[in-house]
Amino acid sequence: MIEIYEQNISIFKEAGKHYPVVIILDNDDGAKEIKKKLKVKNSDKIKPFYHFVENLYILIIPEIKGKAIEDLFDSKTLDTKVDGKIFNREKEIDTKREYGKIVFAEKVVKANQQNIDFDRFKEVFE
Repeated sequence: MIEIYEQNISIFKEAGKHYPVVIILDNDDGAKEIKKKLKVKNSDKIKPFYHFVENLYILIIPEIKGKAIEDLFDSKTLDTKVDGKIFNREKEIDTKREYGKIVFAEKVVKANQQNIDFDRFKEVFE
């Protein structure tokens, strides 16, 4: 993922860059590659944010808030069924009964963003 970003950074260059772009990462194994690029060791105390390049910042959820971004959603959002299936945040899922993180992001969060309670995310940004 990082390599793709670095190869294609020129397509994102735009005059101004008045606002920061913040990417929120879980504090789990999925963020290993990005932490490596940022030179973050698992033994390090997590900083509030890391400056990556230009106006791009990486924010890693502190372990005290939970390990996964999904921990910041309320139970109503996490319990949303998609095509009769329930959400499972694990890598291995039963695709007949469950959907994973990509479906959660696209068909639950993105599709219902106007109705989701994002209050727990405020803690991370504070």
